[in-house]
Amino acid sequence: MHGYGGRELLKAAFAPVAGDSAEVFSESAKQWLPATVVACDGQVVTVAYARNGDSVHKALPLGHPSLRLSAASSAAPAAPAAPAKPARRVCRQGVKCKERGEHLKTMAHPFDPDYQRSCAREGLAAEPATLHGLFAWMDTDGSGKISRKELESALPLLEQLQGERLTLTEESWEALDEDGNGAVNFMEFAQWAGPRLGLPLGIGHLFEAACGILGCPCQGFKVHFGVVDLRDVFGEKKKKKDKKHKKEKKHKHGLDWHETMCKEASHRFADRLQTCECGHKQMVHRLGSRGVVPFPVHWMAPGRGPDFFESVPLAEDHLKLLQRLMDSTYSNIWTRDRKKHHPDNPNVPRGFKVRRAFRFENSRSWSEYGYRRAELMADAKDKAIQSYDVLTAREWASYSHAFGVEQLQGACNEWMLFHGTSPAAALAISKNDFKISLAGGSTGTLYGRGTYLAESVTKADEYAKPAGNEYAMLLVRCLGGRVRYCDELEPDAEDLTQGCIEGPFDCVMGDRQKCRGTYREFIFFDTENLYPEYVIIYERCGHYFHRMCFRRHLRAAIGSENPDAGACPNCRAANAAEGTSHCAARPLRWRIQEDVTSQPLNLSREYRFLAVLCQDPEAVLHSAVFLTQTVMKLGDCPEAT
Repeated sequence: MHGYGGRELLKAAFAPVAGDSAEVFSESAKQWLPATVVACDGQVVTVAYARNGDSVHKALPLGHPSLRLSAASSAAPAAPAAPAKPARRVCRQGVKCKERGEHLKTMAHPFDPDYQRSCAREGLAAEPATLHGLFAWMDTDGSGKISRKELESALPLLEQLQGERLTLTEESWEALDEDGNGAVNFMEFAQWAGPRLGLPLGIGHLFEAACGILGCPCQGFKVHFGVVDLRDVFGEKKKKKDKKHKKEKKHKHGLDWHETMCKEASHRFADRLQTCECGHKQMVHRLGSRGVVPFPVHWMAPGRGPDFFESVPLAEDHLKLLQRLMDSTYSNIWTRDRKKHHPDNPNVPRGFKVRRAFRFENSRSWSEYGYRRAELMADAKDKAIQSYDVLTAREWASYSHAFGVEQLQGACNEWMLFHGTSPAAALAISKNDFKISLAGGSTGTLYGRGTYLAESVTKADEYAKPAGNEYAMLLVRCLGGRVRYCDELEPDAEDLTQGCIEGPFDCVMGDRQKCRGTYREFIFFDTENLYPEYVIIYERCGHYFHRMCFRRHLRAAIGSENPDAGACPNCRAANAAEGTSHCAARPLRWRIQEDVTSQPLNLSREYRFLAVLCQDPEAVLHSAVFLTQTVMKLGDCPEAT
């Protein structure tokens, strides 16, 4: 408390003058330092003190918890009162007000020195000073994030609240913008401002009524039945008529014990016995409010302290359902990204086998994610968010139901999506979160510099890096929120990025399935919308031939040193008669899967390709049957294993 006994009491008792003794609490040194009053301007006191050998001047309002004035100052005569400023009216928009300029001079807002007095004069309840309110005030464009320009504009206010001069350098901005996306979200701001300003978070209203029953998706208490009286719950107690009952001890107010409890306890516990629409009592909804941002009820680590990071190995029954999740989102569609990232092995795997999996419980990352989810859920109550379904939805619902895992909130487009990476990178991301500043290094920036995720495990596998024979896949909780849908072949990456960072959108859905026949991708530009919860270690199971792979091998086969090795009968006879080594359908020296491409093999296209290679269309015609027999279900390409 730093000896703070109430700001109004201090202001009424005395006014300090230059030369008075004082003490200032140093957050860096964690102790009180001697200081001297050098000026007093109205209700703001400027003191001088030594810190690390330097002379520091700090301006603090009277009654600030970091300022203690000497008792001797109370005997000093009060300084002449400054001319009274005209009273200002209170802006009813509060911290949500986005007007600036002349409006700020004529209206009182939260964090103004006269705001409390103006509210009292007009009989209004003043908004409490919180970090959440301060962030909303600084967010002048209402994007939910603070740009560097907005932060620089708010420096005078922050200096007034902290009492020290602040300078925004490149290094300090990079430290504040932890994920490197060029903007600061609320939790990033709170981690910086909380220790310096001493203000509460002010986000408890977002978590007041979340249900605490394991696996219940309810995020807000809604009364299902009316007020419950204890007499209705437990029944009326039958009174005895014998003489012993007449001598029963009376309550001090003249009522017997039972009557008193029914009257007092029914009012005290009635709200706790009310039932929510989810089927659980109101009292268990309050269990979900542990901590500022409640952790998932299925987590194991919260009892170990407020700050933790734990990895939980998953049992075999969990792995079976995760295997089903990967199988249900598998597709054998090939894209150029697979060839780009795996030039030595560009073929689509036949499937994926889960070997191990871990759930990560990260208190810091979840605090950011949980706050953002609660904020989106509150927004969805005011204005519905368009819902989008993803491939993982059905199987994940089965998994969460089977193991009591916190269910997804469809109202804010909460999804489980895949992100392929290396095992080492998966662990680093789970511990330290994604880094938007590093985005695009491997996946490209078709839709902007963001974190790319996929609903199909096959698409995410294109970016996975092996460690031996094993690969890693992150299974990420994602907040799609308000989705920017894009089905353009060549999207405007800058416009999509700005629409999410400075605009109303939370992510971009790039629908390449519609415009290219491949996959849908989901791009996020802020880490508060992502929580990397699971890491799946898996192996690839065999490979399919792709048409481009087939053609490459076919070229090699046609150029075989042995011209008659396995040639079709017609070509063998023609070669013997003409002394040539020409054959359009020379069989490959390895076995070929019938599904040569990611789609059913179109033999007519391959025949036309052969005609170009051989420069002899007639050679293709008489070899068509032979080529059809060559492409059989016999196995994998040896170069792909």
